[in-house]
Amino acid sequence: MKSGEECPRQVAAKEFEIWCDKEADKILLESLKSASKFLKDIANVNVMPSMAEISRNSKYDFLRQIVNYDRADICIFHERKPICR
Repeated sequence: MKSGEECPRQVAAKEFEIWCDKEADKILLESLKSASKFLKDIANVNVMPSMAEISRNSKYDFLRQIVNYDRADICIFHERKPICR
């Protein structure tokens, strides 16, 4: 961090949600929670609905933006925004 830059705020696990492509991905993620306290504290872990459901239901608008680009096995969102680098 450069001098004068603001220190980033600490983020809480409850601000994150994880969406898995398949139930098997969710099971794998749940098994990895023992390796990370932060991951363990993310309570909102879901399996993505079908592409048809994502397309027709506005409550999945935040998912539609990312799965139209690439339906990854695991998508992590912070405050309903995908984590991208």
